[in-house]
Amino acid sequence: LSDNNPPADTATATATASASAAPQNDGPPLKLTLSTRTLLTYQSSKTSSHYQRAKSHLNDGNFEECLTVIAEEMQRLEVLTNGDEFHECLAPFQYLYGTTLLYEVEESDAMMVGGAGAGAGAAGGQEVDEDGGGVPEEQAEDLQIAWENLESARSILVKLACKSCDDNPNENKELQLDLAQIHHRLGDLQKANGNYADAIHDYRDCLRLRTQYQVTPVSPYHRTIADVQYCIGTACLLLAAEGEGSGSPNTAEDDNLDLKATMMACASDAKKLTKEEIESWRRTSCEMYLDCGRTLGGLICQLCGVDKVVETASTNSATHANADAANADAATADGTHSAKFSQIRSSIASLHPKSTENVDTVSDLKELLDEIQETLDASTESIRVLQDVTLLKKEAEAMAEQEDRKPAAVGVTTVG
Repeated sequence: LSDNNPPADTATATATASASAAPQNDGPPLKLTLSTRTLLTYQSSKTSSHYQRAKSHLNDGNFEECLTVIAEEMQRLEVLTNGDEFHECLAPFQYLYGTTLLYEVEESDAMMVGGAGAGAGAAGGQEVDEDGGGVPEEQAEDLQIAWENLESARSILVKLACKSCDDNPNENKELQLDLAQIHHRLGDLQKANGNYADAIHDYRDCLRLRTQYQVTPVSPYHRTIADVQYCIGTACLLLAAEGEGSGSPNTAEDDNLDLKATMMACASDAKKLTKEEIESWRRTSCEMYLDCGRTLGGLICQLCGVDKVVETASTNSATHANADAANADAATADGTHSAKFSQIRSSIASLHPKSTENVDTVSDLKELLDEIQETLDASTESIRVLQDVTLLKKEAEAMAEQEDRKPAAVGVTTVG
């Protein structure tokens, strides 16, 4: 390692220290790759040249190069830590390895059309069925490995954060935000596997940490918070759709449904929910989309020098879950959230950033609000689309099972 960060209670790389200190009779001292004072810590790995090089490959979309750099460095660190798979210095690379594998799977064509019935067995995924859907075996293995690395990094970060809570508040904040990012990617993985309830749990852990450690009176709005709010909304919508379990074919145009690709990827065997549970998840989805809109709107206001988003309706999503909403018709509830979202968009439509450097950023955020409005407006139709995909997948699996049960054909020779 080329970086020295000496917190206490860490493994010291001493494999070559004695050789470095020994006197040399012939010529200058030997050059060693490790300093006598190099400590293997979470921070030393996160700031190392290997980590930065791997991140650069990831940002460029060079997944294989990124994975190669990480694997080589993790192998070296495991030797120096005597095979301790849960040493803190491994956590940054475990996270980066897991998230890179997940990005690779997310971008693959097979993941987009194959469904999510396979993957991290330990995370609750199902077995791969080559005839009945699911991702290909190679990608299922990638998801399993991604889950194992992300979960190992999460376990290490939880322990580190507990140790640093009182000793070093600044370091603890960084660790907690890193832990939030791990929860976000675990949520992405669970969603890709069709485990929507587990995905929601991870996303909510992420939101809780980001809200606690990022939100301040000076800086109340953050893009990363908006991202996870949107993810919770999507996962809730998918869970509601899965819970429907049955329905009539949908023939409506769905070109404007920006959830379609996700639905095609995530369709899995439906878990039957009660009508009340389905409506509750749908309403929660709309509330989270609305909260995401408030966060993005607030961020735009910050960039434009305006105090806050103008919204005449209630600004607390908890107030939406009242008795009237619980008993309201689904379409009415969706329309209420859509109207409130539209108010947010109207309040920021004429705003312009104070700095020319933020012109593109503000434009992109406004486009995001437009897209979320479409998703919110189409939430009812989105459920029908996913419902149809789920039914088609189940029909395909049933047909494949029937084919497997047919006896093998016997060849017949005709002698004429």
